[in-house]
Amino acid sequence: MVRSAGRHSRGQMKRALGVLFLTVLLLSPFSALAASAQEAGADEEMGPAPPAILGLTLVQGGSTLAVFQVTGEKLPVPDVLSTDENGLVLLWEGVILPSGYWERSFPTPLVQGVVLRQEPEGVQMQIRSTRRVYLGKTVGDPPSPEMQLHLTTGDVAEEIPLPVTGVPKVVAGDPFASSAPVTLQLRDSDLRDVFRMLGSMVNMNVVIDPSVPATPVTISLNNVPMNEAFQYLMRMYDVSYAIMGKTIIVGRKDNLSRAMGMEKTRAFRVAYADLGQIPALLQGLSGVSSVVVDERLRTVYVTASEERLGDVAVTLQRIDHPGRQVMLQARIVEVSEGGSDELKGLVNAVYERWYASFSSAGGVIGYYDDYNGGVFNPSRTNREINPPESITFP
Repeated sequence: MVRSAGRHSRGQMKRALGVLFLTVLLLSPFSALAASAQEAGADEEMGPAPPAILGLTLVQGGSTLAVFQVTGEKLPVPDVLSTDENGLVLLWEGVILPSGYWERSFPTPLVQGVVLRQEPEGVQMQIRSTRRVYLGKTVGDPPSPEMQLHLTTGDVAEEIPLPVTGVPKVVAGDPFASSAPVTLQLRDSDLRDVFRMLGSMVNMNVVIDPSVPATPVTISLNNVPMNEAFQYLMRMYDVSYAIMGKTIIVGRKDNLSRAMGMEKTRAFRVAYADLGQIPALLQGLSGVSSVVVDERLRTVYVTASEERLGDVAVTLQRIDHPGRQVMLQARIVEVSEGGSDELKGLVNAVYERWYASFSSAGGVIGYYDDYNGGVFNPSRTNREINPPESITFP
């Protein structure tokens, strides 16, 4: 009976252990599933990372353009809050700035500095400039890891019109715009006499500017519209005309602008070009009356006709760019006595047959080499080696 009861107890114990083992096996997958669900719930509570600004660089191109390159995560297009003579304020809505505040100065003629500040609605970007700037365009597909902000001054120059006095009003009608047919048979005729003849044909007074050359003209036209005949002469001999009342003034374009008070003075701000060389460069352009340079404001004042001022603007835009620059980086490394010993051992261990020695006066690096009968045997040991010439540096 005792043996039977013992066997019965051991059987019950085995069955109990089997049930316990099966229960553990069944519960283990559910425990892992519950842990995974718990981690997923925690991730859902944290949510995706918000947009953030992590870096900013500035590049200025010419005197009227500045480009900010902003890097980060999921960046949107900023909104313009305000602009005035002192700069521009932008808002990056919904964006965070990890540091909360960031400020930097830029030694450029247009942009002087920028301040980034975390606000409840996002990051406020305040750009300090020497004059009014505008957000011309943004480059980037939001949400983007990189956005480019192109800031411009809106207009490359400021026009200062000269006072014009005593200039008669120009008549609305132009007799040389007539399409009435004319016939001209000329041979070696003076160009100035040709214009006087055309003026008499349309019953107008003619004033010839001294800039018109006394060039012989040979031409044969039969039943050609008046406007076409006149345009042929204008283009062939590079002259123009203006009408004031009943008088036609013929001359070079630049001389006509000066004679009729049609010249203007425009101010061009220069960022990088050499101001000392600009007057000689611009005076080489035909029709530029005067060039005045203000080095304090880095401004060039040019007086010329409207057409020539456009040529001056194009020329200055081409030359007003920063030249190539070289960035130099230097590092000072201090090595203690223990560090110098470690460096010696490192050179000797890594570079076989090289040696290094350092002191307060400098250091020496050399190479061991010897020959035995013209045969080099690096495996030979227990030999006396005399260091040859070495490289010495301060």
